[in-house]
Parts: sequence; structure tokens; C-alpha cells
Amino acid sequence: MVTQIQWYKSGIPYAERMPDNRAISNLIGRIAISYTIMGDFPTARTYHARAFEIRKAMNDLTGIAATISNLGIISVEEGDLSAGIESFTQSLAILDSIKGPETPDLIQRKLRDLRNLGITYQGMGNHVQALAYYSKSLKMSEVAKNETGVYGALFQIASLYNSQGQYELARQTLRRADNVSTDDKISEESIGILGASYLGEEKYEQALNIYHRQLSTGEKEGNKLTQLGKFMDIGNVYLLLGDAEKAGSFFERAERISLEIRAEGRIYGAIVGLARSSVMAGDFDKAIKQAERAKEQFKNLKGIQESWELYGAIGTAYSGLGKPELARLNFQKAIDLVEDQRGFAASGSEEAAGSFSRSITPYQLMVESLVTSGSFEAAYTFTERAKARILLEALGPKVKINGAMSPTESKNEQDLKNAIVSLGKEIQFERSLKIQNTANLRRLETKLDDKRREFQGFRNQIYLDHPELRVQRGEMSPIGLDEAASMLPDLQSAFLEFVVSQKNTFASVITKNSAGRAVIKTYTISAKRKDIAARLEVYRDRLASGDLDFQKVARELYELLLKPAEKELAGKTNIIVIPDGPLWDLPFQALQDGKGKYLVEKAAISYAPSLTALREMRKRAKTRKPSPDAELLAFGNPIVGRSTAERVQRVFMSEKLEPIPEAERLVNSLAKMYGPTRSKVYTGADAREEVAKTESPKYRIVQFATHGILNNVSPMYSHLVLAQNEKNPNEDGLLEAWEMKDLDLKADMVILSACETARGKISGGEGVIGMTWASFIAGAPTTVASQWKVESKSTTELMLEFHRQLLTGKGISKSEALRRASLKLMKMPQYKHPSYWAGFVMIGDGS
Repeated sequence: MVTQIQWYKSGIPYAERMPDNRAISNLIGRIAISYTIMGDFPTARTYHARAFEIRKAMNDLTGIAATISNLGIISVEEGDLSAGIESFTQSLAILDSIKGPETPDLIQRKLRDLRNLGITYQGMGNHVQALAYYSKSLKMSEVAKNETGVYGALFQIASLYNSQGQYELARQTLRRADNVSTDDKISEESIGILGASYLGEEKYEQALNIYHRQLSTGEKEGNKLTQLGKFMDIGNVYLLLGDAEKAGSFFERAERISLEIRAEGRIYGAIVGLARSSVMAGDFDKAIKQAERAKEQFKNLKGIQESWELYGAIGTAYSGLGKPELARLNFQKAIDLVEDQRGFAASGSEEAAGSFSRSITPYQLMVESLVTSGSFEAAYTFTERAKARILLEALGPKVKINGAMSPTESKNEQDLKNAIVSLGKEIQFERSLKIQNTANLRRLETKLDDKRREFQGFRNQIYLDHPELRVQRGEMSPIGLDEAASMLPDLQSAFLEFVVSQKNTFASVITKNSAGRAVIKTYTISAKRKDIAARLEVYRDRLASGDLDFQKVARELYELLLKPAEKELAGKTNIIVIPDGPLWDLPFQALQDGKGKYLVEKAAISYAPSLTALREMRKRAKTRKPSPDAELLAFGNPIVGRSTAERVQRVFMSEKLEPIPEAERLVNSLAKMYGPTRSKVYTGADAREEVAKTESPKYRIVQFATHGILNNVSPMYSHLVLAQNEKNPNEDGLLEAWEMKDLDLKADMVILSACETARGKISGGEGVIGMTWASFIAGAPTTVASQWKVESKSTTELMLEFHRQLLTGKGISKSEALRRASLKLMKMPQYKHPSYWAGFVMIGDGS
């Protein structure tokens, strides 16, 4: 690449003599692209700027658009996806402005921008917008009979469906794509998505068939890198299947081929796989020896991150050998690596969709080790650290949370992130060369270390200047146990905090004694994450469908999750649940004890992402100063525009977006309850997104009786569906979580009374955590949301009673008001089934 750049540069004097400046601008543009490939983004930008000025002077619209689009690619590579979208949008607008017939070249350029917009929106987690651009690209390609464009659009659509967890739809789309393309090489790309879809559905045998097919192709072509990649993929699938022997055999083959082609980083990865296989086989001494080999191999590597999974394996091995202290030292190392890597995650690449990172595992291993030794207080600390990690994953690195930062501070932070990414790409490029420039590599590595230290120093100073920003970004320090206990209002209150790992579940009950000191008791429940998820799937489906045969499962889940802590929970009338993983989908209020009594009959139930998060929500509640007269703002039954409905339904197939007349009745009834001077209600065409943004900051309670999706794949793109002002191009009728966070609410509570969760399978609570935290950042310490689509008439009755209790219940908490509303419905014959009253949960400050 360096030689190519030198060749391009040598041609500049000749190009400058030509009468048409197009040749010189094209040469400079190619130099810029070459620097982009090398990862030297600052130099690439410099050359793009030169090309832009020349093309601007010539009024070369296609050239100007190309330069802007290429700058967008750099922004995306740096992790600034918003800047990338601005560039691609600007480039596309310029291309659309070109008059005359649409030549194949012009169409190709437009397709490129449409594809880049789709990919970038998908990278941000905005799958609705991404699919809209892929669909435009597909339609344009079909009209132009552009086979490559049709295939590319279908491939991207399949990739999106895959990340949404819509695996069968992804496979159907891939079949369409394969019918279009006659290029065997392209078809191999589809096979990769196909394998990932089977993995997502845990259809491991089908995934193995795909990977073996790819391996066979690699062997026929003599492609060692393909063979190496498939050996690793197959080994990892066998780990998922629990077949340590077969996993180890493929990691051994991966190590051999890595040594053969001198792929140093891949050697390290293969040895880590071997150590994990030995741990699974129970050969702990062998695992530790292999891990030591991996650590020695890592000493020779630069520019790659050390594997936390290695230290998790070492810790598990030492646990198996009865050496808990050594185990915990290694679990701590794994956690440190996880937190260091998250701190410098500046890239905009899309993370694994539909689930939180597997890097929660070392926290869970540490909790298990500490609980086993009876160290409940220490285990609590790591439980809170794990939940802080989960919140960070829900927020993700793609949504900018800049709070009170000045424009200069925001720019400086982004520039530092860009520099870190650019240096990382340069190191990656240098390491990919057959003949490496060792001196240049060391220089780049030193610069990267310096830039990371500078970034960390900048972050530390920013958080000193804007302490609220650390909280808004979910990076606050975990709360101590005694401080947590101080949040309990009385001796009749308790926290119930869960950790659900792959092998066991842990339930901690935190109460306080008469002296105000924390008392904690942690129980180990022999229930794997997978088994709990399966039980919850059955229970949730029976509740949501109104199935009368729900009580058996309700009692089984009570016996499993609450019976062990029954002694500590006896007499408690206020329980704050901190769920984990699949337990976010469990309505604890509807669990039944052996006598058939629901938990909600004994206590008010509220939820929180973590006790640390709850502390911040409580602080917000105490400092909130709403207008005394502006009580309620409500939106109900908006008229959903056709384009909005189509875009949502393409991604969320089950979301019908039909009118909700009961929602209109609800908000109109609330208006009468609160009175015209204390409330404002918007329905139909008036329930617009722009109205929600401008009016919501003025009221104490904001209620959305509208369709909505709590998105577990992209939590900050959870959304509420509102009416759209067709004359306002900046509004699309979707109020998304990332937009909600900027509303500057004065509200005590946000209520989402007609949402459902786009989940498919049992999730980890990503959607509700994302929307709740967005409301909190905006200013609301409490969110009420539904865990499934509740029947509309019962929703109206429950919500009216909830508000009635808020208005007339003297001195009762918000969670108690919700409890009383649930009990009233429970006693009504037509609504006694929990599907009518148990679907709503209160997250955050329930006081």
C-alpha cells in the first residue's frame, strides 16, 4: 500500500499539466482512500480536503459527492456514526440533484450511499431506519436490473433480520439473495450469515454443517486462513454443545495451521480455546499448563487485547482444584480486562445483537466463588459491578450521552476517540503485512498507549467537572451494602437481588436491623440460566394468552425463586426486586405461594436495574421541582401515518399498529380526573412526536397510551409510536429512547401503558432497562411499563385506579398505588386472571 501511495504521488506532477483537473482530483482521492485503508485517518482527511477543493472549483458534483461519502466512511471507522450518516445523506442529496438520465454509474453511486446509510443505521441499532434504506436500495436495484445491487440489499436485509433474532426470516431472505446471484464467492458470504442464524437459535448441529461446508471449500481452495477460521468456529460450537474432546481436537488443528502460517495472534486464540476445552473436560492441571502457554504467547503480541476468557478458564480450573483464592485472583484479572476493554470501546461496530455481552461471565464466576465461601457482602459488591456492566451494555457506545458538556469538550472527546481508533487501525494494517516495519509498529503502539492515557485523563477531568455525566453514562461506582440498606424506608422493606449464571442462580435478600445496619443472606438456587428461561417462556406465554392453566407454573417458580428466602421476606410489605437476565421477564407480583396467594397480595413490588442505579433515581426524585399545577400530560390513540407503520412493521412483524380506542378513552378519563387546569391530553392527529418533545418537560406525570416497542436488540432504539407532522421532515412519528433522554423532564413518573417487548425468546431485560434509563437521564426517576401487550379494557381500568390511588391515597407510595390498583382488578370476576393486572411493572423510585 505504501508503494501504491508513492506511485500515485509520483503521478501528481504529470496530472497537474493536464488541462482537465479531473485527473489530479482522482489521483489525490485515491491517495486519500489508500491512507484510509492503512488506518491513517488524519492524513486521509487532508487529501480528501484537497480533492474536495479541486472538485468544488470544477463543479464536479459526482466527485464532490464521492469525497463527502468517503469522509463518511472515515467517520464510521472512527466510531462517529452520526457524522457518517450526515456525510452519506449529504452525498446522496447531491447525487439526487444531478439532472439528466440516470446512468449506471450514477445509480451505482446512489446505491453505495443507500447501502452505507443502512449499514451505519444498523450499526447504531436503529433497525427501522436501516431497513428503510436497504429497501430503497433493493427497489432501485430491481428497477435498474442491477443484479449485484439486488443481492447486496437482500444480503444486508438478511443480516439485519439475523441480528433482530428473526432467524427464519433471515434465511428466507438469504434464499432470495442466492437465487439472484450466480457468483459462488458471494454465496459463501450468505453461508456465514446462515451459520450465525443457526447459532442464534441454538441449532448447533445445523451450524456445524454450515461450518464444515465452509471448511471443505477452504481445503479445496488451499485457503489456510479460511481453514483456520472454521477450525476455531467449529471448536467454539463444540464448547457450546459441551463436547470438550471434539472442541479440543479442532483447537489443536487451529494451533497447528496458525504455526504453519505464522499467525501469532491466532496461535494465542487457539491455545485459549484448548485451555477452555480442558476446563470443560475437568482436566484442570492440563488447563493451567495450557493457559501458561497462552500467557507466554501473548507476551510476543502487540496491538491485540488479552482474552478475559483465558483468566476465567484459569479461575475455574483453580476452583476445581480447591484453590479458591487463586481462582478469585484470576476472576479479578478477567473482570479488570473486561472493564478496561469497555472503557476504550470507541469503535462503532455493531455488537452481538439480542443479548448482553458474554463478558458478564467473570462477574458471575466471582459471585459464585464468594457465595460458596460464605462471603455474601463481597459477593454483593461484584453483583452490583455486574449490573453496572449490564447497564453500560444497554446504553451501548453508539448513543452519545454528553449531558452538560460544552461543544468544545464534546469535540475533544470525539477527537481522542477518533485518534485511538485510527492508531488501532494503523497497527492492525501494519501487522497484516507480510514484511512488517518493526520500528513503525513500535512507534504506533507507543502512540496508542499515550493516547489512551490521554483519553483516560480527559475522562477523569470531565467527570470531575460534570459529575452527573458519569451517572448518566452508567459509570458510577457501586453502592456499599450499608448505604443500600439506608435506602430501605423501614423494617418492613427488603431488596431481593438476583444473579443468574449459566450453572446456578443466586438470590440475595437485603434488609436492615433496628440499628439501621445492613443484613444480607444469599441463597444458591440450583437452576441454570437456560432452564429458568425455558420455564419463564411457558409461564409468560400462559399469562399473556390468558391461559387458565398457569397456577402450576406460578407455584413452581415461587418454590424455586422465593421459597428459599421466605424467612427473610416474611412480613415484608415492600419488596424491591433487582432481576437479572431472564428474570426481567418474570412478573414476580403474580407468583403464588403454596396457599395460592399472590406475592402482590402480601407486598408492593417495584423493580430496579441495580441498587446503585436506584440510589441515583432516588436522588433525582428528591431534587425534582415540577410545576405545582402541571400534573398530567397524556397521549392516547395517535393516528399513525402509513409510512411510519410500514417502516415499523418491516422490522417488528407482530406490531400491527391498529387504532386503540380504549387508550383514547383512558386519557380522556384521566383529563376529567385531574381537571382541565392540571392536565393536558392529546389524541389522534394531535398526539404528535414534536408535541411530546415540547410539552413533556412541563408536567409531573407523563403517560403514553400508544403503541411502543421495548427493543432488546437495540435498547436505546426502543420507541413509542406517535402521530407524525408530515410537514416536519425532522419527525418520523417514533419517539425513541435516545431522543427521550434529551427531553429535560421535570416528571416524577413516565407511564408506558400500551407497549410490548420485541423479544421472541426470553431476553435479559435490555429494552426495559434502556427505556427506563433514558427516562431517568431525561429527569424522571420512575417508569411504569408493561411486560406484555395487556388487553386494552383492563389496561384502562387498571390505569384509572392507579391514578385514583395516586390522587386520593394519603401518604401511600407509588408502588403501593399500583399494588392497590392490581388488587382491585383481581377482585373483579372478568379481570381476576393475572394477564389483566400483572403485566405492569414499576421500575425505579417506587416511594
